[in-house]
Amino acid sequence: SCRFSAHQHSSYLYAAEILISAYHRDAEMRPFIFELFHRITEIGLVNLTSDEQALHDKVELVEDFFGIFDRSLRFSPDMVSASAALDRVISLACVCIRIEHKPAAESVYAFLESMYAFGCGLPQPAPPHVSALLGNAAPHVMSAIFAVILAVPPRYIAELMPQTFEYIHRAFPSDFPVWFAQAVTVFPPSVVSESEKPAILEKLSGKAVHTVLNDIGYRCEQVAMRNRNKKPD
Repeated sequence: SCRFSAHQHSSYLYAAEILISAYHRDAEMRPFIFELFHRITEIGLVNLTSDEQALHDKVELVEDFFGIFDRSLRFSPDMVSASAALDRVISLACVCIRIEHKPAAESVYAFLESMYAFGCGLPQPAPPHVSALLGNAAPHVMSAIFAVILAVPPRYIAELMPQTFEYIHRAFPSDFPVWFAQAVTVFPPSVVSESEKPAILEKLSGKAVHTVLNDIGYRCEQVAMRNRNKKPD
């Protein structure tokens, strides 16, 4: 982690991930693995949050930073749960989902998907403090994803979104309508009218998540095209 602090190449995160996957079940190695994970991810977090305007220049670091969280959650959920930076990592993910770089985007969305699957009890029930953290973050995650849809992202990003919504609803079904009502205000009435919101909520709460997000994305694309074609007064 000292070398990573000095050079901050994404390859150090990837190497740490390999060590964690190889030794997470070794009782003698677990203290070292825990310390490695927490130190190296804290260094990565400081780097990525130091200048959010420069994230597009750090796509490999973004990819491996969220990759180590995603895969460590599968290997050792208790290690990820113990991270004091978890709330800041989710907040950073809400910023990084705007990055139009396929491997980085896949890593960020995989992290969010895995975190909310954890909230659903996969691979094991999340500790109460993690469930509370996920609940606090959920409306911000939903708003951030809606903002990306409004900006008309590439198709490969749009295809990554539905599963996160499904897990958020599954983990917090009673809160989901309230969070939806907050998040959907991202869209102008030309994309989502007031009268359409109940039907969209119903689809997002059921098995038509992919379809309804695609439909909203299409509307955003049409609005963007009309705005581009408007002649100046």
